[in-house]
Amino acid sequence: MKRSNKYNLEVSFDEEIVTLFKEVNNLHHLGFRVPFGIQLVASSARQVYPFAVSLTETVRTYQQASARAP
Repeated sequence: MKRSNKYNLEVSFDEEIVTLFKEVNNLHHLGFRVPFGIQLVASSARQVYPFAVSLTETVRTYQQASARAP
C-alpha cells in the first residue's frame, strides 16, 4: 500500500501591505506627516517585500516543475 503525502507550501505575505508602503511613500512626497507606527510597518514591509516576491516565484516555479515530473 502506497501512502501519498502531499504538502502545500505558501508564502505568508499580505499583498495589501504593498499598497500601504506605496501610499506612505506617496503621502511623504506630498508633504503629509504619517504617524510613526504606520511608517515603521511600511518600512518593515518594504524591506521584506523583495524576499517575499522572490520566494513566492521560486515556490510557484518549483510547484510547476513538480507537477510535470512523473
